[in-house]
Amino acid sequence: MLKLIKVTLLGTALVWAMASLPAMAQSGAVISQSEIDSARITRIYMGQSRELIAVNQQEGSAVRQAFEANVIGRSAEQIKAHWSRLLFTGRAAELRQVESDEAVLEYVRSNPGTIGYISDASKADDLNILLEF
Repeated sequence: MLKLIKVTLLGTALVWAMASLPAMAQSGAVISQSEIDSARITRIYMGQSRELIAVNQQEGSAVRQAFEANVIGRSAEQIKAHWSRLLFTGRAAELRQVESDEAVLEYVRSNPGTIGYISDASKADDLNILLEF
């Protein structure tokens, strides 16, 4: 009987936790006016390629965290440490940071040869969606 009560309470807690999560109706997207593959996206954002000029969202933003985890495959701390080494040795310049999806869209639309990421793929109707995350 005690086991049944524990299972019921655990199930109820799980349902409440899932109900409190926001709905994920939209998906993030990497956008550009150019066409490139996902391996090159990672190389660009890790400072290993200057093929396109990358723009980042604000540090700590939800879209940046999702991008770093799902596309780059590293934590924010790992990426920050990697970029600290690149900047210290002079092998790369810091990426431009913008504050919103709209700023990324405006920057990528205005500057050919750039790449960015946004939280809602449906906003990028006139740009190439290189990868959804």
